[in-house]
Amino acid sequence: MQECYSITGKRVKFAGVQCNGYRLPTEAEWEYAARAGGSFLYSGSDNHDDVAWHGENSASYTHPVGTKKPNKWFLYDMSGNVLEWCNDWYMEYEKTSKTDPLPKERTQSRVGRGGSWYDNWQNSRVSDRYFEVETFGYKLLGFRIVRTHFQSN
Repeated sequence: MQECYSITGKRVKFAGVQCNGYRLPTEAEWEYAARAGGSFLYSGSDNHDDVAWHGENSASYTHPVGTKKPNKWFLYDMSGNVLEWCNDWYMEYEKTSKTDPLPKERTQSRVGRGGSWYDNWQNSRVSDRYFEVETFGYKLLGFRIVRTHFQSN
């Protein structure tokens, strides 16, 4: 298995999305997994309280994973609980349709998706996106890892 990131001091170099190892999902990969082939407002439901810990129901703390309903691919907490880092640098969406657009340049902030226990319930929608400087750290922030799957011939 390949290492997808190399770290020297505070400098992190990413090997790319085709890396055969564990990495943060791209923003598009994250949204694809959260939607799970459906069109719900939240990951797995149109009712935020079914699937998301948010500012109105969390009592201001992170909850154990899996205490809300999963989406149809059995992925838990894609909406709410913790805001999830994505591999992408934040940029405004382009006007033309793209498939998994990756920013060509580094910006000041990384993308976060899913909302958190701190945010209001509207911010837990699958379509919402956030950005934070990459050195941001707080108890409302988390991540999910993915691995690129290669078919062998």
